[in-house]
Amino acid sequence: MIFDTDQDDRNMAVLKLGEVVEVLPADHKARVVFDDDDSIVSDPLPIVVFNSMENKDFHLPDIGEDVLCFFGSAGMEDGYIIGSIYAGEIEPPNNSTDVRMVKFADGSYFKFDRSGSIFECSIGTTKIELQKNQVSVETSQLVSIKSAANVKIEGAAQVSIETPVLQLNVGGTTMKLTGSNATIESQDLTFTGNVSVTGNLDVSGTGKFKGPVTAPDFNS
Repeated sequence: MIFDTDQDDRNMAVLKLGEVVEVLPADHKARVVFDDDDSIVSDPLPIVVFNSMENKDFHLPDIGEDVLCFFGSAGMEDGYIIGSIYAGEIEPPNNSTDVRMVKFADGSYFKFDRSGSIFECSIGTTKIELQKNQVSVETSQLVSIKSAANVKIEGAAQVSIETPVLQLNVGGTTMKLTGSNATIESQDLTFTGNVSVTGNLDVSGTGKFKGPVTAPDFNS
């Protein structure tokens, strides 16, 4: 308990604004200096979080950050850091009443805009955006999807892939598609069903055909 039932003890509780001078990550605590109180440095103060049992929060203030502290009847030994405030030239990362956002020192952030139901996450050049009916991923480097079991891509209407070069590797078979040609490398290749070729067909090696083969100047 922070307070006893005695009314005098209740009147001794205070809120103080100070500056973080030391952070203790292992204990989730920090020390705070109070310039309006002869620059007294507090004992390690617990940092208030939303959850600390089954669900656990972990977030620490930076050294030099302005924090609001609550002290009970025991003075500097009976305190908690209850939050941080924007002070001086430090500005919030957003100015919309519809946005909830967390921004990190390296520029990464995640935010939710309730006005459009849009969740956005950005790390470096990678950006993920989730809307009610759409998901988009943008990055300047590699996008990798890997599973120890199966990967399923299903489009009720259409699946579109736009790229200068598409290469598929399945076992020992490689199929490569570019803007001007397509190549398939495989020890054995079988087509089942009808095959139509428009243009020239060059075959190197032996061709085996079962059934009729029709060409303008060739019947077999």
